[in-house]
Amino acid sequence: RGLYDPANVLDDTDEPWETTFAAQEGAIAYVHVKDFAITDGERRACCVGDGIVPWAQILPHLRDTGFTGCLSFEYEKMWHPTQLPEPEVGLRRSADFVRRILGSATGDRSR
Repeated sequence: RGLYDPANVLDDTDEPWETTFAAQEGAIAYVHVKDFAITDGERRACCVGDGIVPWAQILPHLRDTGFTGCLSFEYEKMWHPTQLPEPEVGLRRSADFVRRILGSATGDRSR
């Protein structure tokens, strides 16, 4: 069982997330949840949902294909101290985004 890290895959390869997901499907135990934007040609860390990683498609797809492993926010404030808000703000915003996506995918908007 392995790690699925779509942000790094999108940054390091030209493969769409669907291709790398399909290659790992059934073996994913753990998912790094983080996001980034490209500003002036540079990768910049941002809250989940504010960047280019298509989490609104990836998260429901993970669930719908039977994923029952762990989602882990990889909050890179230590490495990018000026790019992300304080964890109390940024992690909450990221978690709220994930809850909205997973809640709206199931029809439950109360999460």
